[in-house]
Amino acid sequence: MKRPPSTRRGLRAAAASVLALVMVAAAALAAPPKAPAAKAAPRDSASSKPAARDAAAPKPAPRDATSQKIEREARADFQSANYGQAERKLKQAVDRCGTKSCSAEVKAQLLVTLGLVYAGGFRKGAEASSAFVEALKLDPKATIPAGLGSPEAQRLFEEARATALPPPPPSSASAPPAASSAPEAVEVPIKPLETLGDAKWSDGLGIVRGADPAQSSSKPPETVGAPISLRQPKALDLDEAFLRLSLGKRTYTPINDGQAGSGTDLSGFFFALDGRPEWRSVTSPIGIWFDLGLSLMPYVSGPLKVPASRSTEPMQVKLTHFEFHGQFGIDATPWTFISVGPFVGYHGDLYGVTLKDEQSLNASSSSSSGGKGNASFDHGLDYGGHIRLRTLERVGKPAVLYGDYAMSHRRGRYLTATVQHVEVGVRPGSSVQLFLFYESRSSASGYVSLADVHDPADVLGTMMPVETVMGLGIGGSLLVGPVEAANPSGPADGRRGGK
Repeated sequence: MKRPPSTRRGLRAAAASVLALVMVAAAALAAPPKAPAAKAAPRDSASSKPAARDAAAPKPAPRDATSQKIEREARADFQSANYGQAERKLKQAVDRCGTKSCSAEVKAQLLVTLGLVYAGGFRKGAEASSAFVEALKLDPKATIPAGLGSPEAQRLFEEARATALPPPPPSSASAPPAASSAPEAVEVPIKPLETLGDAKWSDGLGIVRGADPAQSSSKPPETVGAPISLRQPKALDLDEAFLRLSLGKRTYTPINDGQAGSGTDLSGFFFALDGRPEWRSVTSPIGIWFDLGLSLMPYVSGPLKVPASRSTEPMQVKLTHFEFHGQFGIDATPWTFISVGPFVGYHGDLYGVTLKDEQSLNASSSSSSGGKGNASFDHGLDYGGHIRLRTLERVGKPAVLYGDYAMSHRRGRYLTATVQHVEVGVRPGSSVQLFLFYESRSSASGYVSLADVHDPADVLGTMMPVETVMGLGIGGSLLVGPVEAANPSGPADGRRGGK
């Protein structure tokens, strides 16, 4: 049956629509599926940046702050010439750092300062080089602080840098092209130093003193070929030697009642001369000193209570007294401002006594002995200890003030007295000393048979009669010479006259 044209056109349109739907569905099935979009993480701009900075910055080691403080203190001690104290602080700080308690930069700085103490303070080149090498191995960027390194310390530091840090390999760009054939090795003689002090290089002879005989037709002088002496650096000494003159007053009380001024004592003025050399050093904890002196009280007269006399009234006497002493001491000096130690010595006292007005010691003795002169000598060991304090001193800058306290046992023929001595002084200049002193006999022990004492001088010679001594004096230095002040890079070489 034949369909009408309108029906045929509708069937073709429906078939075209179905075909189009089938092609769209096939294209959709052939395309890959799309990945789901990832959710954006919430942004926390306030906390992300500090967290990144904290992760990038290294945390300081636990002992960095303490070690840096100790290094600053040790540097100040080094500049004040307290080398022993600076060395102890730095070595303890390095030991406590260990391998993990301090950062490499901080430990390296401790070792650099320790090397400066060895090089500029103790003049120990090997120890300084070892400290510098260890520091540069820890921190290749370590340097010597400005103003602290002496030329010798700078030289040792650069040598340590060459040892600790090998030179970088040459780059390929700067390396010269390889030669086609190696040149023949030629031995080139190396000429040593041209000069060394007052000596010069001479071909065939080496270093000689005087004119070069190879360049002179005349006979060489006798100094040619003589041994060369190199000047050694002087020690860092604080030596002193003073000659002192003093004037004072002595009080004599032979009955030993400890009551000066009670009408039983006799007082007179004396003058004395003594010398005191002392040897000390910045780098040594031990000092040695001597004290040698003599004094004279030429004449004094007055009433004196004599224990052997049966009379209750003081006797009128004329007295002359000559005294000498010598002491040797060894002091411990842990710091330059303090010295403490024992001493031992010897003393002697010569008394000349004359009774006045025809008096005698005993009522039973003859009056003919009155008015005659007699002499007696007392002597014995003197031993004890002392402590001396002084203001801070450096080589070339002596201490301005000092104080000394000593206690000693002074032995005589029969008695042993305990004596205390105090002295304070001021140094207005490096070669002048002004001082005050006071000495007191605090006690005396022993036994004397007064019944057998008839000589008036023997009364003084056996009874330790000197009760108090006081006076003042002036001293002059015997070590006068050029003095060089210390500098921050190390102490000056030079011996100074006094402290």
